[in-house]
Amino acid sequence: MGRNGHGGGLRDGVIRVVLVDDHNVVRAGLKAVLGSAKDIEVIGEGSNGKEAISLAERLDPDVIVMDLSMGEMDGAEATKALVGNNARAKVLILTMHAEDAYLVPLLEAGASGYLVKSA
Repeated sequence: MGRNGHGGGLRDGVIRVVLVDDHNVVRAGLKAVLGSAKDIEVIGEGSNGKEAISLAERLDPDVIVMDLSMGEMDGAEATKALVGNNARAKVLILTMHAEDAYLVPLLEAGASGYLVKSA
């Protein structure tokens, strides 16, 4: 059972998402896009990896969409900590880097996937 007494599946068919990015405009844009889907609910927002960990512990999301490059604790460090804390949320990393040197360590740290930000 998950921390909230759920078996690890979706609650009421809704994917509960936490957004973590150090740029407010990026979070706002993601929230607007995701919020338009009936089966997705943005339940929390943070601006660094430490906030991601705190939000995961408190809110028990299904998915954490997190930037790689953030000032206080980046996405890679936060992913390692989340996996180490046995957080059940899937972590999707947002990054400007498409090179394997950045992406392979993220997947090895436990990220479920990544999205490359492009212009």
